[in-house]
Amino acid sequence: MLSISDIRTTGQSLWLDNLRRDYLRDGTLARFIRERAVTGLTSNPSIFEKALAEPFYAQPIAALAAGGAAPEAVFETLAAEDIRGAADLLKPVFEASGGLDGYVSMEVSPKLARDAARTESEGLRLAALVGRPNLMIKVPATEEGLKAGENLLKKGVSVNFTLIFSVERYRAVTQAYTAAMSWREKNALPHEGLASVASFFVSRIDTAADKALGAAGADKALRGRTGIANSLLAYRLYRELFYNPGFKTSGIPPQRILWASTSVKDPAYRPSLYMEELALEGSVNTAPEEALEAYFADGRVNRGALETRFADAEAHFKALAAAGVDFGRILVELETEGIEKFSKSYDGLLARIAGVSAGKPAK
Repeated sequence: MLSISDIRTTGQSLWLDNLRRDYLRDGTLARFIRERAVTGLTSNPSIFEKALAEPFYAQPIAALAAGGAAPEAVFETLAAEDIRGAADLLKPVFEASGGLDGYVSMEVSPKLARDAARTESEGLRLAALVGRPNLMIKVPATEEGLKAGENLLKKGVSVNFTLIFSVERYRAVTQAYTAAMSWREKNALPHEGLASVASFFVSRIDTAADKALGAAGADKALRGRTGIANSLLAYRLYRELFYNPGFKTSGIPPQRILWASTSVKDPAYRPSLYMEELALEGSVNTAPEEALEAYFADGRVNRGALETRFADAEAHFKALAAAGVDFGRILVELETEGIEKFSKSYDGLLARIAGVSAGKPAK
C-alpha cells in the first residue's frame, strides 16, 4: 500500500481527472487533496457529459433555461461555477507550491480544434469568465492549437496542451511554450503565476497498438507495452529539453509533461499499470478515482534505471516495426479520433441540457 510519503519520493504530482458538483459539496475533492496527494484537477467534455447526467444538475439547468439561456450558455455557466469551486479548493496548494501546482483545467470547445484564432479568443474569454489565477485553459495540440496556446501564454494565460500522442508533436508543444516564454522575457513580462503542461496520452495508444498487433498475429508479449514505451521516449525528450544547464540558467520554468488517459482500458492489465510505470520525477499524472485508488492500494512504482528503460522503449518500437505495425498511422488516427470523441461528447452534453430544459428527466 502506498502512502502520501511514497508519492512525494517519486517527485511526481498527482491530479484528479474528474469533476462533479457533488465532489465540491460533499468533501470528495477535499478528501482527495488531503488523503491522496491530489494537487490539481483536469476536466474535458467527456467528463462534463457524464457529470451532467446526475440529478443534482437538473434544477440549475432548468432555472437557467427558464431565464432564456441557450444550452451552450447553460453549460458554460455550470462548468465555470464548478471550475471556480475546484480552483478555490486548490488555491492553498497553488500558493504553497509557488504556482507549480494547484491548477484546474477547462477546455476550449473541441469544435474549434482547427481554428487558431477562435481557440485563442475563446481561451481568453473563458479565462476572464472563470477569473481564477490557478486556471489552465486546455487547448488541443493540433497545429492550430499550438499557435493559439502560444499566443495565450504570451498574453498571460496558463495553458494545458492536450491530445498529444507522438513524441514529434510533443516536441512542437515544447517549442510553442519556450517561444511564448522567451517572448515574455524579451518584453520584460513576468512568468510568475504562469504555467503550462503538455498532456501526453497513454492508454489509448495501447488500445490501438494492441489491436494492430493482434491483426498482425504478432507476439502477445508486445501487447500492453506501447503506451508506456511511447511515454518514456517523450519523457527522455522532456529531460533533455528542460533539465539541461542551458535551460536552467534561462530563468524560464519548465513546462511539465503530464500523463493523461492513464486508466487501464484492458482488464488483463494491472489497474494502476500506467501510474506505476510513469511515476517519473518532474511529471504530472492525472487519473480518475479508480486508478488513483488502485495505485494507493497496491501500487508498485517502477524505480528502474532510466537509461535502461529508454533503451527498452526503443527496442519495443523496433519490434513493432518488424511485426508490420505502422505506428505513425496509428498516431495520426488517434489525434483525429480524440478530437471527434470530445466533439461528440460536447454535442451530447448540449443535447442532455436541451432535454432537461424541456422537462425530460436526466438519465
